[in-house]
Amino acid sequence: MITNSTSTHFVEKQKPSWQKISESWTLKIVVLLLMALLLSIPTLWIDGLISERRVNFHHARNSVESMWGGKQTIGTPVIGIPYVYGCGTKQDPKTCSEMLYRFPENLETFVKIQSKSRTKGIFEIPLYSSQVKMKFDFKKPNFKEIAHIKRIQWEDAKVYFSMENTKGILSSPQLKKNKHSEFMTICQDRDVPFEKSLCLLANGFSQSGQESQTYEIEFEVNGSQELNIVTSAGENNVHMSSDWAHPEFIGFQLPTHREVNESGFSSQWKV
Repeated sequence: MITNSTSTHFVEKQKPSWQKISESWTLKIVVLLLMALLLSIPTLWIDGLISERRVNFHHARNSVESMWGGKQTIGTPVIGIPYVYGCGTKQDPKTCSEMLYRFPENLETFVKIQSKSRTKGIFEIPLYSSQVKMKFDFKKPNFKEIAHIKRIQWEDAKVYFSMENTKGILSSPQLKKNKHSEFMTICQDRDVPFEKSLCLLANGFSQSGQESQTYEIEFEVNGSQELNIVTSAGENNVHMSSDWAHPEFIGFQLPTHREVNESGFSSQWKV
């Protein structure tokens, strides 16, 4: 039997150069890197603009706050009573003087905050003004634990009060006792319980007086960013209200009661 066999030959066609280049992984990676670089240019420009605006905003805010008042911290009032005691020896007797400081037994603070703003260039700087009223009482200190005491200078007892930023104070704090009020002034004493102290004579905290005496302090203060209350009395009650609708409560304890709505907030602390 005779059979005819047919053989088939496959001829591979060579791809054009441009097609080889277009299918190259190296080229694809290079193109992707170039696209990423081009797309990052607007992003870098926007980031630079944001950083510049942020720096300019801080400069504007610092400029406004330097004339208005920055973060405020309202301290706890302290009473200081000077006394004289024997500090020498039998052969060389001497007398020395010291101050006995005491925090109040009870402190009740009422703060009413009104939000404000000032414009500096294109920036609007949020600020506030606050009315502060503090009511507190001091218990008559016991000097029995102090050795060699000779005399207690009750007539020179003073109430001390501290403010972190005194520039924002709109009016000198008034110290009230028994419906009598006087303005507190910056202390000229060499030794004061606080770095920035206002003080005033305690007005009659005498040895023959009552076991405790009640005082009030009222003042107005401007500030920005934060308003902090120091609670160092035996029992502290803080009542705060404002027309600011977006408060952030900071510190070691959250309010025991708070209400926040579109018209503002009110909050209370008991420490």
